[in-house]
Amino acid sequence: MIALSIWGLLNGCAARSLQDLIERDDHAALVNHYTDEAQKFRQKAQEWEKKAAFYEARDRRNPLGQNPHELLAFERHATHCRMIAQNNRRAAEEAEALANEHQKQLQQTPK
Repeated sequence: MIALSIWGLLNGCAARSLQDLIERDDHAALVNHYTDEAQKFRQKAQEWEKKAAFYEARDRRNPLGQNPHELLAFERHATHCRMIAQNNRRAAEEAEALANEHQKQLQQTPK
């Protein structure tokens, strides 16, 4: 319970911090924020790809007498993991697009 409360507090602080950056038009900080987010999403995608590979390896081992339902479950798990990885790659692309937009705005801001 305490861990959830701390996570909620930190998550709320992060959301508030992002809101503050947007309200202040702090494009340099927003570029950094979205670049960091993109990197996190790419890392998560890699982790999910590793999980998919694990399930696929389990599927290929196929020892004699293995339950066919288990093989199907491994295949479904691998597919599911790959879908999550793809969603994370898309989120990384979106975060990169936001970083690029703020980079353009930063370059257009008079100094």
